[in-house]
Amino acid sequence: MIAESDRRRRVDALLVYRCGKAELVAREKSGTMVETVENLILDLLEWVARKERTYQETLDAWRTSCPRLPVWEDANDRGLVETASANGRLVIKLTATGAALLREKRPHSDGQPV
Repeated sequence: MIAESDRRRRVDALLVYRCGKAELVAREKSGTMVETVENLILDLLEWVARKERTYQETLDAWRTSCPRLPVWEDANDRGLVETASANGRLVIKLTATGAALLREKRPHSDGQPV
């Protein structure tokens, strides 16, 4: 039988893969870091929805090497954004899933370009 404190300890840590290796990152019990990343992902979705963004522009603005703030990486892994070719350049667009999440979590943002 697993002690309750051991079970909590496992839940309060997460395994992050970056640069081909695994790191164990402690997560605050309140879930603050998870909530922060989720809100930043929604910010990214709103930013992409406002106007067409190039791949380079998006990476310059949103990519980070910090394993605690994997905003760009999480948005990609969850299928919320996609890279497409337009007029000979790579652009970032919301997927249907990303637009639906944006409408659900931030109803004031319609998820459409302005």
